[in-house]
Amino acid sequence: MALLRTDASLASKAMKTLLGLASTRQQRMTRMKVAKLLYLTDLRSVEHVGVLGSGVVWQWREHGPFSDDLYSVENALRAAGDISVEPTLNAYGNPEYRLFAPPLIRNSSDQADRFLEHLDAVLAEYGDLSPTHLKNLTYETAPMQEAQADGQRNVILDLGDTPPVPDATATLRRFQRMLNSHVDEEPAPRGCSEEILIPLRAARARANRILLDD
Repeated sequence: MALLRTDASLASKAMKTLLGLASTRQQRMTRMKVAKLLYLTDLRSVEHVGVLGSGVVWQWREHGPFSDDLYSVENALRAAGDISVEPTLNAYGNPEYRLFAPPLIRNSSDQADRFLEHLDAVLAEYGDLSPTHLKNLTYETAPMQEAQADGQRNVILDLGDTPPVPDATATLRRFQRMLNSHVDEEPAPRGCSEEILIPLRAARARANRILLDD
């Protein structure tokens, strides 16, 4: 059964550990990426050991799985000096928040930390994906599919009895096909010359590649 309240202590440890591992791997993390990677790690944890590891109560929000409690966790870690947050803009000019932590130094007690191992495995497989790729991947997971079938936003996601996380390779191939098949030969709208459309099409192609490669 899903938790009803986020365990702030567990969530804080999970976020700090994820960011430390990402720093060791030199992987760039944003607020959205952190949330999606923690969610995917919880799915892996449930699949392997039957329990959530992050302590987060996940809901279907505007951009997929999320919890407002993550804001409080992030603020507490920043206030303690454990992480830093850098406001910036993404490739589309929208606000983006990059999160940083010192590289994780493992010790002997980490050998028994199964969730740390799940975090490391998820980062190895998905940590280099863009925030948008991760968001789309989470929409393919069973809890999100179930929530979408019910059609209710903000519902608590049930991660129990969850099948394995979808293979990201197939998702990336589908996005690449979408990029490669963008219509460059469509006729110009009435009153608009082909000479005007050519640079616009090129700009659109560049924007799509930024989305796929970011």
